[in-house]
Amino acid sequence: MESLTFTASSGQKIVVPMSKRTQWIKGQLKKQRMTLASIGREYKVTGQAVSVGINRRSLSWIQIIADKLDIPVEELWPDVVDENGLPLPDEEVSA
Repeated sequence: MESLTFTASSGQKIVVPMSKRTQWIKGQLKKQRMTLASIGREYKVTGQAVSVGINRRSLSWIQIIADKLDIPVEELWPDVVDENGLPLPDEEVSA
């Protein structure tokens, strides 16, 4: 899987290269006047803890970020969860 493809709430088709996913997420959060640090404060952790959680693909953090962006987690992280939002078996998750 080289890119993410999903439909925004506006109906616009979005294609994001997997290598740019984190940067794209940060940009989308910024458009909504949020940062990883502000999300961290909301959950009483540092922005760095949120970043590490995303990079390590922690199910709780990727779900929080997907919810903040109003994008189904299975669309934003299809390499981590299946179409039902359930974690893929470890051998199917690519690092």
